[in-house]
Amino acid sequence: NAMKKQLIINTLSFEIHTEVYDEYGDMEMTDRLFTIDRKSRVLTMMDFHADSSEQSIVLEGGKIAKLLRYIVHTLEIFMWEQDYCLCSDNEDYDPFLDGEEDFFMDDLEEELEVQLPEKPEDRPSWRVQVEYSNHTVQDTSSYEDYMAERPEELYFSLLEYFEPEDEEF
Repeated sequence: NAMKKQLIINTLSFEIHTEVYDEYGDMEMTDRLFTIDRKSRVLTMMDFHADSSEQSIVLEGGKIAKLLRYIVHTLEIFMWEQDYCLCSDNEDYDPFLDGEEDFFMDDLEEELEVQLPEKPEDRPSWRVQVEYSNHTVQDTSSYEDYMAERPEELYFSLLEYFEPEDEEF
């Protein structure tokens, strides 16, 4: 919680290039980019399927602060790299396997053909870039075929700002 209190988002860029399920359970292809700038209070959405149309709105000071706090405190965006195992292999450490890697590698070399992972597509299914007020930068990408829970929640939260208000008849 102490870490959360120190993290204030200055800018955020969130791009989605994958399928998501809407509120009715229907799958739709999404190809959008959202940006947030705390200082100018501008939230922008670019829809690459709709002739790259761009929409921007200016949020009141309280609304932008509330949105950015929600992203840090509720969605815990700063933990996504760990939560979704998106760390590079060099950062992974399992104390259970400490000193046993050679044993497992010998088994692999003797009995299995080691296959290199496929090169990821040109673009990730989603990517988030955050610059915090303490000058820390976060750049997290996923090449999975699906949207994880919290990135999907962020997507729908940001999309709500651009959906037309329901008219009452």
